[in-house]
Amino acid sequence: WQRATDALSETRDRRAEVYRALRALEEATYRIERMNRELIVARREAEEARALKARFAATVSHELRGPLNLILGFSQMIALSPERYGVPLPAVYKADVDTIYRNSQHLVALVDDVLDLSRIEAERLPLVKDRVDLEEDVVKKVATIIEPLAHRKGLFLELELAGKLPWILADPVRLRQALMNLATNAVRFTEKGGITVRTELQQQSLVVSIRDTGQGIAPEEMRKLFQEFSQAYATETREAAGSGLGLSISKHLIELHGGRIWADSTPGAGTLFTFSLPLPGSEEVAAGYARTEPMRHQYATESCLIVHDDPGIARLLARYIEDYRVVGLPDEEQIVPLTEDLHPRAIITTPEMEEPVWRRLSSTGFDVPTITCALPRLADWSAIKGAVSYLIKPITSEMVMAVMRRLEKSGEMTILLVDDEPDAVRLLERMLTAIPRPYRILKAYGGLEALEIMKEVVPDVVFVDLLMPGLDGRETIAHMRGDERTRDVAVVIVSARDWIEGDATLETPISVRSQKPVRIARAARCLKALLDSLGPSYLPSLTGPVGPGAERRQ
Repeated sequence: WQRATDALSETRDRRAEVYRALRALEEATYRIERMNRELIVARREAEEARALKARFAATVSHELRGPLNLILGFSQMIALSPERYGVPLPAVYKADVDTIYRNSQHLVALVDDVLDLSRIEAERLPLVKDRVDLEEDVVKKVATIIEPLAHRKGLFLELELAGKLPWILADPVRLRQALMNLATNAVRFTEKGGITVRTELQQQSLVVSIRDTGQGIAPEEMRKLFQEFSQAYATETREAAGSGLGLSISKHLIELHGGRIWADSTPGAGTLFTFSLPLPGSEEVAAGYARTEPMRHQYATESCLIVHDDPGIARLLARYIEDYRVVGLPDEEQIVPLTEDLHPRAIITTPEMEEPVWRRLSSTGFDVPTITCALPRLADWSAIKGAVSYLIKPITSEMVMAVMRRLEKSGEMTILLVDDEPDAVRLLERMLTAIPRPYRILKAYGGLEALEIMKEVVPDVVFVDLLMPGLDGRETIAHMRGDERTRDVAVVIVSARDWIEGDATLETPISVRSQKPVRIARAARCLKALLDSLGPSYLPSLTGPVGPGAERRQ
């Protein structure tokens, strides 16, 4: 009996311990679930904040471009072409106008830099990677732009190129932007001597260095050199100092390529900026195509190849295809080596390129799904049919002159300016009259007024703003294309908004081709994604009934 009593007591103690452990587990589970919920909420709030930040930056950029267009445009005309006004500018005004012009240029550059930085921080700055010859595609092209600036200040520009460097997988546009920021700073802060750009191969990296003979940077300033809005140089004027964003943006762009950047400087003896870029397959860390987490390992990032002859479409799709490294190819020639190197998740191409891409892949034995759809060709401005050019504000007289040079013909040309802002119309008129050509200029301050004018006179060129009250620019162009008299009139878009974000479309049908069938569970997830993305339209079309010969696939 005593043994039974002791066993019962021990059992009760063990049961109490189990009960306490169970309660502790329940409490721990509750805390974990609560923390998970808080993390989900925090992540959602962070994503919303990031999206709002990017939207705010884009909106502010758009709203600033309108006023900046007028400030930069008129100040440029007054400063560089005062004879067009017929009355000489008093000397006491000239210095002030020059100051306005220089600072407006600085403000435009600052807006572009802030927009780039916001895209980087919002993880919406894609890299369209391709095989790049660093010296030919990046260094020499930047040197061509920087050399006149250096010579204007009496500086030399030397290139010490290693020659025959291996290719890298990179975005040449963004690499040129990073190197341009470094080289521009070197020219800006060097008064005598010059700049030397050097390339070399070090182990598994390509290294580019930019050395100047400028004033150098103090040691206490080196630690904040790559911080946003920081100024490491002492300058007399704000515009000479720049925006304080160039080095920060260069650092982000280099890190997006999986590389690193650093600087060495001796006060009074110049500064040396150096960045390295990893060779394909040698990256120890990779930032991913559109993200700024520097410690993401390369095998954690899936790749996607886009075969299309317009590099802009790869850059556009990369803004929306998240968590994938998007690599654009102009044709199918490099499909096999890049597939072997990157092991892409899938290949996206057009119906015309589907068979050539499939033939290349079939020779390797790889089974890579191919997604086919009609991709837009951004260089053809297909979203706004008939537009010969798309000018984003602020515009300059050089931009207008370049457009008119393309449309030039003998005799007097009739040009219609359409914008709801009278000052913008007046600025365009000033820029056009500065061109030594006979132009007859008509003005309209809205879409309806423009259509009324075109009933009487058919212009040779129409400059039109997209965002106007009432009949906007897009609807105005649609009415022009519907009238035989104005169907072939050249249209130049002038807008503060980049149409690529919202107006580019993918045409249906969209098809997927794979050598092996897809299991029902995975196929159902694909179908659900399509069901979530697509939607029916049961209302009649605003452009009229759709006949049997004009059916649309949706």
